[in-house]
Amino acid sequence: GGEDKVCPSPRAEARVTVETSNGLEAAIFLGNPELVPNPASDLIKVSFGLNTAQDVILRTVDLAGRALIDQHLGNLGGQVQYDLVVSDLAPGTYVLEIHAGTSIVRQQLIIQR
Repeated sequence: GGEDKVCPSPRAEARVTVETSNGLEAAIFLGNPELVPNPASDLIKVSFGLNTAQDVILRTVDLAGRALIDQHLGNLGGQVQYDLVVSDLAPGTYVLEIHAGTSIVRQQLIIQR
């Protein structure tokens, strides 16, 4: 007869916020990053947690996927806070990509003046 086999995917939880090529990498980020304020006009406080030290890059991209700001933060772990200057960006909608090693989380970012 037929056998019932349960095959849990290690990626099931990760799919919501993290894009990864390996289910284990999703555990690098602790919770969702916070962008305050959002919408913003000139400065955004970006905060997120990493459970292991990683090479961190903050990349602001437009909706066409063009990178506008690349901020290399170096090798960081634990609770990370960074003041991102966005005063050069035109008002509109952008995506902030947080790269930690090979993992990426994306948050929508709105600039209003």
